[in-house]
Amino acid sequence: GPYRGVDFLDAAHGWVTGSGGGHPLVGITVDGGANWKFVELRDTHTLAKAVSFVDATHGWVVCAPINSSRYPSMILRTTNGGLTWKLQDITKRKIALRDITFTDRRHGWAVGQNGGSKGACIVLTTRDGGRTWSRQNLSAAWRDAGLQVRFVDRPHGWIACGQVIYATVGGGRHWRA
Repeated sequence: GPYRGVDFLDAAHGWVTGSGGGHPLVGITVDGGANWKFVELRDTHTLAKAVSFVDATHGWVVCAPINSSRYPSMILRTTNGGLTWKLQDITKRKIALRDITFTDRRHGWAVGQNGGSKGACIVLTTRDGGRTWSRQNLSAAWRDAGLQVRFVDRPHGWIACGQVIYATVGGGRHWRA
């Protein structure tokens, strides 16, 4: 199926997200993409949108609902390079997560859209490896979805939200357009 996300640690180790046969998938390569092993995720009502790994074993994937009004988004975690995944968090209905990034095994951010396909950008953060998530304040315009989030280290990050790029120098405590 179509691929939606990609993350590489180095020239050899990489992961892709997508779907196939009606199920979300994560693809794993250890040889720079010459060969891929695909792992089917257990939920059938979501699409695997994005993936983030901090080392060869620890990673997270965000799965968004196919129908955002009926099913929640989910965050799953692996500790074995993507061979098996465990559900870590289920969002409230009508929050459609689109991207996820981690800077280390504890600190991560996920972005998406509050209110399904018509709401404003939403930012979630964790400081405990994804066990708990809290919302960060972002004064985004209605209908500007959080599409991508990237951090180069814990303080410095950016979010693409509709027509605006938000930046933080404080780990997301404050965002500026």
